[in-house]
Amino acid sequence: MPNDLGFGIYFYLDNPKISKKALDNAKDYAIKYKKKLNTDSVSVIVADISICEDSHLDLDEADNLEYYLGIQNTNQQRAEEIWAKSKQDGQRKRKMLDGIFIEMMILDLEEAIGRSIKTVQKETFTSFGRAQRSNFFNGTELTVRDANILKVERTINYG
Repeated sequence: MPNDLGFGIYFYLDNPKISKKALDNAKDYAIKYKKKLNTDSVSVIVADISICEDSHLDLDEADNLEYYLGIQNTNQQRAEEIWAKSKQDGQRKRKMLDGIFIEMMILDLEEAIGRSIKTVQKETFTSFGRAQRSNFFNGTELTVRDANILKVERTINYG
């Protein structure tokens, strides 16, 4: 089952519209969600990512949003069938189908443009505190679908 922005390695990007830094979002996410793995510490990866506009999908752009909504509108039953067959995990419990629709969209786009989508970007809301859902974003996520375009600069461990 894909995560909210599809399959890939997830990063936060700094966004000039909000004051909270990407590294702070990554730290808060790692501490809140990954401690469920019964580990004493978590790590955040800081990386240099080569984003090429020809293989980048920005889901905040109006044309891409319209394309996504079309995919969502015509594939609801198919997405629910995929969801129903997925393993029982936190992603399935939320019944978040966005990642399935994004994967469908990417397959469609890759066939149309004749090249791979290597990064997906979207302003998102992540629950770091009491609010479980919101219509207002608190970060920008980037999903890297091709690990060859990133260079790990350092990891930061949080105990």
